[in-house]
Amino acid sequence: MSGPRLKVEYQNQTKITVEQNAIIDHLSTTLRALKQVGTVEFELIIVGDETIKQLNKQHRGENKPTDVLSFEASDDTRHATPSFIGSVVISADQALNQAKQAKIPLVSELKLLSTHGLLHLLGYNHR
Repeated sequence: MSGPRLKVEYQNQTKITVEQNAIIDHLSTTLRALKQVGTVEFELIIVGDETIKQLNKQHRGENKPTDVLSFEASDDTRHATPSFIGSVVISADQALNQAKQAKIPLVSELKLLSTHGLLHLLGYNHR
């Protein structure tokens, strides 16, 4: 049985520099630790506070920015591939503020948030 194969459709819609490869490598390690098999494909989208605030209001009814949102794939969003599981949207502004508060590098906070989002797409929840 082979290990997981991770495909990430990455978009950074901000001017904040993000260490994309470090995040994707971390997510691959997470999938191996979870003993995930097969291909896992998802979108990782980095946005600003205004965009995530709009998404949070539209999908969760909360009119404020948040750090990460996950959107599970539906039949309409599977991109013609059954391995597509959804989208993770992260606010770079929130990640930057949280990293400063925790006194950690931005990439560490982005790894944490992207893992949080990916776990939701894999069916894990807060309970």
